[in-house]
Amino acid sequence: MVEEIKHYLSKNGLKEIEELLDSLNVERLVKIKECSSLVSHPNVIESESFLFRQEIAQIEKKIREIEQVLENYELIKMPSKENRDIVFIGATIVVEVDGELDEFSLVDKLETNPSLGRISSECLVGRMLLGKKIGDIVKVQSAVETIYKIIKVEYREI
Repeated sequence: MVEEIKHYLSKNGLKEIEELLDSLNVERLVKIKECSSLVSHPNVIESESFLFRQEIAQIEKKIREIEQVLENYELIKMPSKENRDIVFIGATIVVEVDGELDEFSLVDKLETNPSLGRISSECLVGRMLLGKKIGDIVKVQSAVETIYKIIKVEYREI
């Protein structure tokens, strides 16, 4: 039995995943139609038909993965007022690193996008920050040790 992985999604992340599923379903139907018309041609070689079937299989695999996410997700909820200074998934955090301020949001791995300031709660930094509070100092040891001081934690629409 495959262990079900719970995904924590923002409202926008859920919307993007649902739109991707819709897009893949349309793409799948188009490919099936193209493959059907290709197979009916007498001059089509088997390898062309095989390539189309492979593309359809890849699309169907992506569709199954997204459907599994949609069966096992929970929307990110804002914590209670007394816990809003604690880092949970969905928090936007301001940290001080080497005397400079940096801001990012902690999200599920499906919504990770470092260029938009979204880091995974499963990456090393994300895991180390979960559960910490404003004022806490977190030392992250990778190739070099980096010290993060949590300056601000807030919850807003991601």
